[in-house]
Formats: sequence, C-alpha cells, structure tokens
Amino acid sequence: MKNKRKPKNLFLFFSVTLPLLWLIRLSNSARNYPEANYPVYSGAFAAESVAPVNNLTVASYNIRYAQQIETAIAELQTLLAHEGLDILLLQEMTEPGAEQIARALDFNYVYFPAAVEPRHNQDFGNAVLSRWPISDSQKLILPHKSLNSRMIRIATRATLAVDSRVIVVYSVHAETILTLPSFRRDQFEAVLVDSAPETELAIIGGDFNSVT
Repeated sequence: MKNKRKPKNLFLFFSVTLPLLWLIRLSNSARNYPEANYPVYSGAFAAESVAPVNNLTVASYNIRYAQQIETAIAELQTLLAHEGLDILLLQEMTEPGAEQIARALDFNYVYFPAAVEPRHNQDFGNAVLSRWPISDSQKLILPHKSLNSRMIRIATRATLAVDSRVIVVYSVHAETILTLPSFRRDQFEAVLVDSAPETELAIIGGDFNSVT
C-alpha cells in the first residue's frame, strides 16, 4: 500500500502567498474621504462683474493625475482666447492644480477630493471653475467603490448665478468600463436623481469613462 504524502509544499505556498497578496492589496488601496462636503477648497479670482451672455461655453478636461498643469493652462488659455470659456470642469485634480488653473484663467473655483490616490499618493478629485460666483457647493458621493483600489467616485456640484438664472453644474468622474455595468448605471442615476429636485437648469459633464 502506497503512503499518501501530505501536500506540505502547497500549504506553505498558500500560507505565505495569501498574506502577501493581502499586503499588496492594502498598499494599492485608496484612502477615501467619505465625509460629506469635506475636505473642500475654493477660491475667487474672477472679475466681480460679468457681462451678460446669450450662450455658455463649457469644457471638461481630465488632467491625468494633475500632471503637466502648465501645458494644460496654455491649452485652456488658447481656448479662452479663440472660442471663449465660461465654465470649466476638471477631473483627477489636486487642490494646488485646481487653484493654479483658476488663477491663470481668472476664474472662481471649488474643488473636492474623493480620495488619496495610491499610485501617486496625492489627492484625486473634481473641480468646477466659473466666471460667475459659486454660491453653493456639494460633494456628491457616487455609489460603489473601485473593484481594484476601493476608491470612491464623486461628482462636484456647484451652484452658479449666471445673470438672473441659477444653474447647477456637476463635474463627474465615473468608474471605468472595467467595473460592473450596473455600478456605472447606478453612478449616473445618482447624479440625475440629485439634479432633479427643484433644479431648473443643470449642466452635467466630466469624464464618464465611456467608449466612443
């Protein structure tokens, strides 16, 4: 009768590998800001009076990990000079980057970070920049966390008084297509539901991570 050998090597492999995988996952996990409307950063650099407008020019820009801010500013200043720019939505921003762009464009801004992103160990969030005053702002935490980094996604909401009308603006950064489709649907639905009550005019834009 043959002796059955216990799988010691296999047991040792799992006993070593599982804790290692857990440590790797922890090191790749984001540090979220789950508090409502915290932290928040804002600044007012726009002119006090703005000429009335018939049309609004709105742009959205995902500046990857808030890198190459100077290049982004040059591009935005060109857009401002040639096409005009009234409202700017930014994603993947840090607070210094959002403020630097707002100062360069002479815009007001509000910025909410969603989390400390683990790859670069820096804040990661959305901003709304405007030529008009921002009377109110809110961090809308979207449903579901990233399957990989466990990072939350948010929409930065800003209320603007444009001439005699109130406009609610959302800078959204949705999950990527690598997540569950239901996660993305729930995130978009959360923004639509938030914008519905008593909102006459709303602008919803940002990085939807969609394939076009």
